[in-house]
Amino acid sequence: MEPKFTLWIYGETGSRKTTLANLFFNVFNQQLPPEIPANFKDTKTALEIKMFEYKDCVLLVDDYHPTDKLSEKKDMEDKAEFILRMYGDRIKKSRSNINLTKQREFMTRGLCAITAEDAISIQSNMARCISLPIDKDCVDLGKLTKFQKMPLMLPTAIHNFISWLTDYINKEKCLPNLDLDAFREKYRNADIHFRLIDSVWSLKYAYYLYLKYGVAIGKIEIEEAEERLEIAENIFISIIKSQYLEMKTENPLNMYLNTIQELIISNKMPLRKLGKESGSQQYGWYDDDYYYLIPGMTYNNVLTFWEKRNKVFPLTIKKLHDRLYQMGLIEIDESSNRKCPKVTVVKGERIRVLKINRRKLELYINQSGQVGL
Repeated sequence: MEPKFTLWIYGETGSRKTTLANLFFNVFNQQLPPEIPANFKDTKTALEIKMFEYKDCVLLVDDYHPTDKLSEKKDMEDKAEFILRMYGDRIKKSRSNINLTKQREFMTRGLCAITAEDAISIQSNMARCISLPIDKDCVDLGKLTKFQKMPLMLPTAIHNFISWLTDYINKEKCLPNLDLDAFREKYRNADIHFRLIDSVWSLKYAYYLYLKYGVAIGKIEIEEAEERLEIAENIFISIIKSQYLEMKTENPLNMYLNTIQELIISNKMPLRKLGKESGSQQYGWYDDDYYYLIPGMTYNNVLTFWEKRNKVFPLTIKKLHDRLYQMGLIEIDESSNRKCPKVTVVKGERIRVLKINRRKLELYINQSGQVGL
């Protein structure tokens, strides 16, 4: 099975994430000084060509970084999403010339690793990558220096492994088997996205092949290889379980509902009692059963809330209201199917509002957990 994921390596400045990534993934391009093959200043077209050129090896894309400029942040997110989809779905982007003839297509032909200062925030694509945090204290500087002083060590190891694997395939006419269906069944009821399970199997299979090579050349015993493989699987599963939990808490509905709940409770989004003509009211009304929120003002307030935290809320107001309705959290105008029904907020005044069921809102938040506000 072809791997369909990108490795997202993130850590704060000085964590040596780029140094490690360049050391382990740029093994066929060892130069002094070492050059990073791609970064987020490259255009999408340049990245697409590099994804095609880096056949049977890892394309390293460097420096997904936080920025206060929303246009720059959006540009990096667009490029990251493009990369994740190209590798995650193994698709190619078709184009035509001015005379409607087909242009050359560039298919991804290798693997990809991205270095970043933040964990991935593109919720729709989180299952297309494996997110790996790097802390400053987790790097063994002695070993790092050793590998840096011997730049041919890793390329030589990879070359010898590939040579052994080539001979094995030529002799056996197949690759060693590691049952994918059994692996899927093992984690079928686990709280993990199915894409991530397949991605972990790809990592486990690669390590399985390398351990089999180690046994074949007499460097480790079969029992030790089996033990190491089990340890690796447990580490991989632990990583993606944490990632999947983050995926659930960072989904747009959680972001929106947790935000309005916090803003209402903190009185940063003041509401007035339904039917009461005096009192503070900027964003809507309430009674014992519902919140009656002014849709546009509430949406803009949520956008501002996340912008201040350097995050982009990913849904348009229409898509948001559609999701809220699908989850049964709002009541709509049944006669017109409009998501914002007209409600009498004070005597003689009817306006369209987002009518949120307070009990269902509380239940949803309790079940989904707090998003990282």
